[in-house]
Amino acid sequence: MQSIVGGLHARKGFQARRMFVHLGLAKTGTTFLQHSLFESRAHLLANHGVLYPAGGPNHWHFQSTVSIAPENLIQIRRAAISSPEKARALVEAFLADFNEEVSATMPDTIVVSSEYFAGMTPDELARLAVLFSDYAEEIIGVVYVRDPWSLSISMMQQLIRDGAIAAPFSFGYDNGHVQVLKRFERIFGDKLIVRPYLGGSLQRTDILADFCRATGIPLLREGTTRPANANLSIGRVRSILIAEFNRHWPQYDEQGLYRHSVDRDHALQALLDLPLTDTPIVHARQQAEIIRTCARNDMDYVEQRYFGGAPIFTDYVNEETYPVFDYATRLESLTDTELREVIRATLVAAGKDKAIPLL
Repeated sequence: MQSIVGGLHARKGFQARRMFVHLGLAKTGTTFLQHSLFESRAHLLANHGVLYPAGGPNHWHFQSTVSIAPENLIQIRRAAISSPEKARALVEAFLADFNEEVSATMPDTIVVSSEYFAGMTPDELARLAVLFSDYAEEIIGVVYVRDPWSLSISMMQQLIRDGAIAAPFSFGYDNGHVQVLKRFERIFGDKLIVRPYLGGSLQRTDILADFCRATGIPLLREGTTRPANANLSIGRVRSILIAEFNRHWPQYDEQGLYRHSVDRDHALQALLDLPLTDTPIVHARQQAEIIRTCARNDMDYVEQRYFGGAPIFTDYVNEETYPVFDYATRLESLTDTELREVIRATLVAAGKDKAIPLL
């Protein structure tokens, strides 16, 4: 299947002065930023000439427009679409709507955001740059890089929730930011803005305020709310239960393609809704030191190239306190107290006419 940009897309029309492409790396406040900008669309356009496109907070279908096989993408399959023809129709409709919106509003600035950009190949990113150059005279990339320690915990929680990680699992640091940043650098060159995102127990980055400072976009904070149930943390016991659930009911098929299943979604939601009194996931000191070693090159690269040599991540880990303990993430590792809590929560859920998840 040919991508839209590969031959079907040809546009001559209004161009904005600039476009900011928020390249949302995982677990860097992307969902909150997207919803904040989306809720402020009318204000941004009317008062500042800034267009945050309609259709939803996450602009994931820009990836679909440059994919050779969009029918295999998770955002397409989540719409219960798996045929090339239907995928192509969805992509063409998305691009037509975007084109019409830009032509109708004639903004000074366009802002698009998606965490799916990080998973694109160099060829896809190059085609995306061609597409975006039709809509703005200047294209600027914005990406946030998270500290490796809080990232590893937050990322593992999200992957477990998304069905991408099954039991048994372990926390660590694999394939850091540098490889992704270098892909972005080849496309955006010196038009790439890289900012630190510090999370964990010392959460210090206000993603909305920082993004506005980095881009020069004025934005009122009133009316911006965190989306309900978006990327909520899961504790130790719940993460182990859901990872076990993923092992018995895989979210992806043998080819690694997402499987749309309403029944599975309902069963997963039952696990997420269990009224568990759970303990937060924290790194053991040994894990933290392993991550420090594995992430050293990443931290050095980002701090030297983009943070003027400031040891932002290095100072961060020195301020955190990591206890000494043996952290097991297997179903068999649950203590008697934790198992009793699971049983209690399951009975409470069943008493509220909710499905009883099978362990």
